[in-house]
Amino acid sequence: MADDLGWGWGVETSNQLTANARIAEGPGVFYGISVITDGTNAVTVNIYDSVDGAVTKKLIPTWVVTTSASDRVQKWSEFPGIRYHVGIYVVISSSGTHKYTAKYKPK
Repeated sequence: MADDLGWGWGVETSNQLTANARIAEGPGVFYGISVITDGTNAVTVNIYDSVDGAVTKKLIPTWVVTTSASDRVQKWSEFPGIRYHVGIYVVISSSGTHKYTAKYKPK
């Protein structure tokens, strides 16, 4: 079954996460990330081609997610996607609360 955004067969969505995490292991294609903020505090996101947070290759530049009470959800999308070789590891920080999910397709 195709995913809800129409990206086709095999695209996966990570669990909803709140901390640094390994999203995928092994090669594949990264399609994007959605971040939900607390409506007050900005969130800084770094996404690496890594499985353990060791700084190797960034998949996207550092992204500072701005927020407001009426605009809490922000998305970074890449189409046709960014290839990763080792895995996907997300490093996320904020002085407030946040949640995120990532879209990717393992090889």
